[in-house]
This record gives sequence, C-alpha cells and structure tokens, in this order.
Amino acid sequence: MARFSLRPAKEPTFTQLLDAVVVDGGVFSSELQFSAELFKSAAQTWVGVTVSGEAELPRRPFRSVPFAIWASDLDCSGCVSKDELAFAIYTQTEVDAMTADFVTASEVAEQISVGGYAPLASPAEVATSGSFADLNNIPAGQLDGEDDLLRALKCQEGQVAQWTSGLWQCATPANATIIKSLDLPFLDLVSQFIANMPGSGSGGFTVPFELVRKLFGEALDALAAGDLALAQTLAGLVDYELVLTQDIHVLRPLAGADKGRGLFALASTFKRNLVLSSPHPKFDSSSGIRAA
Repeated sequence: MARFSLRPAKEPTFTQLLDAVVVDGGVFSSELQFSAELFKSAAQTWVGVTVSGEAELPRRPFRSVPFAIWASDLDCSGCVSKDELAFAIYTQTEVDAMTADFVTASEVAEQISVGGYAPLASPAEVATSGSFADLNNIPAGQLDGEDDLLRALKCQEGQVAQWTSGLWQCATPANATIIKSLDLPFLDLVSQFIANMPGSGSGGFTVPFELVRKLFGEALDALAAGDLALAQTLAGLVDYELVLTQDIHVLRPLAGADKGRGLFALASTFKRNLVLSSPHPKFDSSSGIRAA
C-alpha cells in the first residue's frame, strides 16, 4: 500500500507492506502507520494498493473522517471557520461607554446622605436587639414593657382601679352592686351614652331606649326579689321612681328637669370607678369599658 500526494504522481510519499490481509467480499480492513504530520503536510492524499506484485489498483482519495488521526480537512457542508467567529463582539472601549451611566457606590452613598437615610452601620445595635430593656427614654408608667399603668395593682373581688391622689389604687365603688349586676353589652350601651353625655349636672335629656329597657328590666327583677333599695336605684337611672301606692310598690316615670339625672349619675360613676381602655375621657362603643 502506497500513499501519493497527487493522483498521477509517480513516486509515493509513504509505503507500507501489509501481510496476511483477510479479504471478505472484496472488503478488507488494515491499520496504516501514517502520522498526523502526513495528513497536515498535503492538501490531497491518494492511496494505491498492489496485491502480490500485480498491477496497482485504481487509486482512491484518502480522506480524513471524525474517527481519523487527523480530521482538520474533514469535508462538511455549512461549516464555519474560526476566522468567521466573532470572539470580540464589543471592544473594551464600547463596554466602558455602555457602563458609564451605571450608578456607582459613591453616588448611592451621596443619595442616602441627601435623603436623610441611615446607612446600615449607623443605627445602634438596640435597633435590632429585640429587647425592651435596651430601649431608652421610655415614658413613665411603661417601664414594665406592658404598655399600661395598672399591672402592679392586685385588686380584690368587687374592687376597681380608681385614680386617687395622682395614683391608681384599688377601691370599692359606692354603687358596686349596681356595676356588678350589669353585663358587658349593657356597658357598651352606657359607653355610647357617655360619649355624648351633656355637661355636669345637666338634666332634661332623653335616655336611649336600650338603656331604659335594660335598666327597667333590672329594676323589675330587683323588685320581684324584694330588694327595694336596688330597685329604687335602678329605676332612678332611667327616670323612674319607686313609690308605694295602696300597699303596692310601683314604678312611676319622673318628669321635667329630673329627666336624665339618674343616668348622668351612673355615667359619672363609671367614669370615676371603671378603667377606660381609651385615654380620652370620652369614648365610644369601639373602645368600650372594662373592669380593672
């Protein structure tokens, strides 16, 4: 077997003797001792085969394939050479021009300073400690961290928190029995009345129907139970008085300037002896009234 640089060449550039070649159906396979340089040195490679001194068979082009020792001359369609590849789409100058408008770290710092923002390193550690004890300038009365002024009070049953001599103290209100007999929905009605209550000592205004119905029912229950004092007190709150007529106690409505005085007295008592969840002296149904 001989290798020629051209098809009509007279002298081979490489020869190799192959012994005991097995031919099957006119096809044989042999390993040639060509080097990579042999394929790189010439654009063409032709192979001539001579069998046992006979005339050379027609020469065939010897082409490299992906499995060959050297495949740089592989024939293909649509191949792109390395010179056609754009390894530098943008130059460094072009990249610098495009990034010139990017915000720099110094510009960010300047904006933070102008806008009055605090950089990460500026806030004190207490800002993220999560500990109430690390806070400064806490208003008086809130040092316990509970945001109230009554935490230390230990009132007994029937007592309420009462503001006396500049301090919250436990006290038993004069009308504790009345307060104890009223449920929270009723207290909500009273709170609505207090929110629009006339000035101190006023009379002659109309009591809300819900209050009349509730207190009147309480007065009848007290009367049926024989508690005349409580019945009289409750009746007075809704502009009624308890009178004895022919040995029968009846509830009779008040008239004139006495209207509303009873409920005004109750409202004033509530304001003195019950803790208001709102700091404002007047409150509505959304804030309500709660016992200490």
